[in-house]
Amino acid sequence: MSGSGRPALRPALLGAGAGLSYATFVVDLVRRGPSSLDHAVSELAAPGERWAWFYRAAEVGCAAAVLPLLPPVRSALPPGVGREVVTGATAVFAVAAAAAGVVPTPCGPGLAWGVVDLRPRSDLHDAASLLAESAAYVGVGAAWATTRRRGPRWFHRAAGWTLLVGVGSGLVHGATRSHAERRRVSGVSQRVDVLAVSAWLGCLGVLGAQAAGTTEPQGAPR
Repeated sequence: MSGSGRPALRPALLGAGAGLSYATFVVDLVRRGPSSLDHAVSELAAPGERWAWFYRAAEVGCAAAVLPLLPPVRSALPPGVGREVVTGATAVFAVAAAAAGVVPTPCGPGLAWGVVDLRPRSDLHDAASLLAESAAYVGVGAAWATTRRRGPRWFHRAAGWTLLVGVGSGLVHGATRSHAERRRVSGVSQRVDVLAVSAWLGCLGVLGAQAAGTTEPQGAPR
């Protein structure tokens, strides 16, 4: 800790880097335009896709940024089981997201939608993606619960909004992903979900920066 009372730069950069790495679908949206929204984000990293290496590397890079961010985040949260759940679940999210990037889905958006709907799926990729998604929101929920009475007010609000937007959009995506006629709704809702997690990673970076930049006890009653 610096003891200066000013936010430290490293955790903030790690949080920003993790958030940006997790939201690289924006690159494909710029490249392809609105048609990119008709496909799942994971399909961008499928074998044979032109920029597949970039999206896979970004998933691993996200994990590499999240893991060293967790110690200052932990120190910023009120002592108790809640902060252990936040850091533990977020670590699981990072590792699972990296695994989903290393083992990509087998077919990308270059195929016709009807073929994509019927394609064989990589069970390992799907399991890793589901684990990452679930762990991320377990961590967010724990952060919301553990900061209801102690900890930064802004962080508590951020956790609440992340749960509302992220879980809501995730449910919409889950309900529409198997319906070809709703592919645009599915694609948009999935990207809103991804952006919610990305913003949350940025919030973790800010929280960690605040904790690393002060020697004052964290988690004091509000």
